[in-house]
Amino acid sequence: MRHTSIDRTQPIAMFTTFALCVSLLFTTGACAASKERGTTEESSDGDLLRAVLASSPRAVKDALRRGGNPNRIFGPSFSEWAMCAATRKGREDVLKLLLENAGDPSLVNAPASYTREHPLTCALSKGNREAFDILASAGADLALTTCVGCENRRLNSLFFAALTSSNFDIARELLDVMPVSEDELKALARIIETRQTLPGSEHARYTLEFVDYLAERGITAVPPYPME
Repeated sequence: MRHTSIDRTQPIAMFTTFALCVSLLFTTGACAASKERGTTEESSDGDLLRAVLASSPRAVKDALRRGGNPNRIFGPSFSEWAMCAATRKGREDVLKLLLENAGDPSLVNAPASYTREHPLTCALSKGNREAFDILASAGADLALTTCVGCENRRLNSLFFAALTSSNFDIARELLDVMPVSEDELKALARIIETRQTLPGSEHARYTLEFVDYLAERGITAVPPYPME
């Protein structure tokens, strides 16, 4: 997805994707997923990832039957590991299939960037609440550390990842079930005081809830303009 230049692997990738789309033609309309760069590896693991990118539960089931590993990581990008790629909106049934077949909801892709290190943060990056809930129900670790390998990073909780990705509903719920550091509460106050939020919107409603939450803990946060 990030590569636009032609290289030696491109003809193979094009052929593999074309063959998969043809095989899925009468079972799915998802060949648009071919724009996502996954892997050209010819294996059951590669077939599984391509099936996930094609959003085809039928092809996913077939690849799993042939031994495809849902926890295989081909690279750091969103489309290079099945447990992350399955969090895109519209792939919820595929995600459930992976979890039912030994997919790890707490899998860590350490080389990946900040927003794609965990299936949960992948779901946050795509704004997919349903995928997030599916993973949480499957036992995903809510106490995960984001930015794996970052030194001296204090804002590294799932709460802060939800907050900075504008998943305010999830961030608000996490406040009630997970410990939050003083640094994160102060960061929340700064976001409230500087974020441009449409008055009367859902985000504005959550902003007011955050203001009340902080006030109960002795922290004052004033939005830049009325939220109602």
